[in-house]
Amino acid sequence: MLPQTQKTAQYRRLSGSVVLACVWLYVVPGQAWALETARELVMRGDQLLHQARAEPEGKPREQRLSQAVDAFSKAYGLGRRQAKMHALVGVAQGYLLMRQAPSHFPFLWSAPPLKRAEKSLQHVLALAPNQAAANLLMGIALWRRAELATSSAELRGRSEHYLRQAARAGMNVQLPASEPAPGRFAIGDTILALQYADARGTGRIEDLIFIYTRQPETHCYGMVISDGTAYPLVSDADTGRMASTAALSALDVVLQTAGHPLITLMWEAEGSPNRVQFQWNGTSFEALQAAAAHQ
Repeated sequence: MLPQTQKTAQYRRLSGSVVLACVWLYVVPGQAWALETARELVMRGDQLLHQARAEPEGKPREQRLSQAVDAFSKAYGLGRRQAKMHALVGVAQGYLLMRQAPSHFPFLWSAPPLKRAEKSLQHVLALAPNQAAANLLMGIALWRRAELATSSAELRGRSEHYLRQAARAGMNVQLPASEPAPGRFAIGDTILALQYADARGTGRIEDLIFIYTRQPETHCYGMVISDGTAYPLVSDADTGRMASTAALSALDVVLQTAGHPLITLMWEAEGSPNRVQFQWNGTSFEALQAAAAHQ
């Protein structure tokens, strides 16, 4: 038999191993849960942005934007590098749409929404200088500041720098001084969706879905940007448009048990819900359905 002191030491070692094992089992699922929750919060924020964009100016829209920013902010606190960047891109979009920043946020409480958007985008670009969405949004934010500034040449120059970076990253962006091009996004156009998803079924959330309306048109144009290449989302081959109206109400990317994910977009047209679906066919995104959705 072991002496009492050796028994005590052995017991302590075994107890310590059990405690460490329990801690490991607790922490590892916790990390997975946190990552999953961060992604869910980013998706919720994206949905709230869609809903806010479809609403008229007013208090309900501002509240929706505030909820979206809150969801993105929580996702930032839980996520890792990629999730943090996607959350910051969402936060910036919320601030760019706000008329007045909510005063209850503990960070940057005295800064106007435009400044808050810039701050969020600076963080993204510090981590990933070539990130397409952040470059586009930074170009828009600086251009808006230039419109409000007495001396705007320097701000406009910086804005064009970021817009060029977005174009190099594959976005169909036209510089303010260039000739208008059919279907190309200009600085004054309306963004309807700008979010990252696994649109091709690669297992990585790195495809940027970009949907917008050309002013003064009401038609939608869309694309998916991946690895510097833009893949158009076209349901009308004659016009190159994605849809015939700008009232986008929802965007979902749904994984399939077999085949690539489905990009499903919902919008309102003359009081009726409509739907269009796209799926990656290996070389492009093919429109599968463009019809009224009766529910």
